[in-house]
Amino acid sequence: DLDHALTSLKRANGLHHSREDARAQLRNLIRGGEMCLAAKRFDTANSWFRAALDLNHGNSKAMWGAARAAAGLENHDEAADLWRELFDAGVEPPEVQAHFACELGRALLASGHPGDAEAALRRATATGGASTRSKARALLARIRLQQDRAADALDLLQEAIDDLDPVLNPEVEKIEARGQERASISLEHAQVALLLEETDDALRDFRRAFTEARPGSAPRKQAARGLLEHTTTGQGDLAWIDELVANNEDAEERAYLSLRRAGVLAAAGDSDAALAVVTATLKDTTISDAPRSVALQLKAQFLDALGESAARADVLAQRAALSGSNVQRASASLEAAQGWREASDMDRCLSALHLSLQILADSEGEQADALRSSALQFLGEYSSLARRWKEAADAY
Repeated sequence: DLDHALTSLKRANGLHHSREDARAQLRNLIRGGEMCLAAKRFDTANSWFRAALDLNHGNSKAMWGAARAAAGLENHDEAADLWRELFDAGVEPPEVQAHFACELGRALLASGHPGDAEAALRRATATGGASTRSKARALLARIRLQQDRAADALDLLQEAIDDLDPVLNPEVEKIEARGQERASISLEHAQVALLLEETDDALRDFRRAFTEARPGSAPRKQAARGLLEHTTTGQGDLAWIDELVANNEDAEERAYLSLRRAGVLAAAGDSDAALAVVTATLKDTTISDAPRSVALQLKAQFLDALGESAARADVLAQRAALSGSNVQRASASLEAAQGWREASDMDRCLSALHLSLQILADSEGEQADALRSSALQFLGEYSSLARRWKEAADAY
């Protein structure tokens, strides 16, 4: 428990204070701040690091922590001042100095100083390790986007990805979070590629991000969304859908994802499995009419593929009852009538046709007129076949 641990550190610091052990107090204050940072309690972390700086203003660990806490609180000017002080001290190895420059650039960019940010980021790319260079290039790409230089941003992001390629940079093998970092930058590369209408490149980025990000992580879910959004309904990998369904409490989104799963299964030739998925989705009483209507339409398609004409017509009739506007309801009723005709159920076919015409009675506009004409022609033809001459005459 974090609060219990912080209380213990405060108690220990009281003891160290009575013994005038400033070094132990400083160590405990930094430890408490780091624990708060790990829990993303930035305000509390800032208090602990500031207390440490009151004891020893030149302590780089305390200053480093205070800068990260300020960034977490979006106090970007304060963060920039702290990172600049760390960088200007110049006492750390070149790779650490490069990290300070990169974070200084990040803070300056966030506080609205892209020119100063670029200068700091260029220093970071010159002397930083693979991870720092990659982060700095990704931030430079954001500056290029602000300058409406998307093609240059795309090149910088590709360099940032290459920085973390173990084939190109053997040092990268030592970076534990390499895959997660590459995934995040790949997602940025994908968004710029889409901006430039380079969809194939974007899909490659989404696939790489999905493969390299940790299961359940935000980058992996974002990659899955990108892949599903930019591939057609019948294409895709069920793993993308599984990633988004896991721990998803949004019933509507789960329903649409299930329907996407059904589309993938149907495209693979497994109509029975696709139908089972849609049927299960329709049993969910928490979803709204919108996904339910889509599910019924898909179910009708799958039943048609299986040659289940009567069941298909029944599903189309259910969908008609859910449709929104008069034109949509009339169109769905007309489709249901066609389904009943294929199922050789004359009475239900005529009932659906009459319902369609009844809905259209007070409707105006080109769509309504076109549907009315189709329904009347259908009614006339079918009534003639059924030898219902009066109905046929009225329709014509």
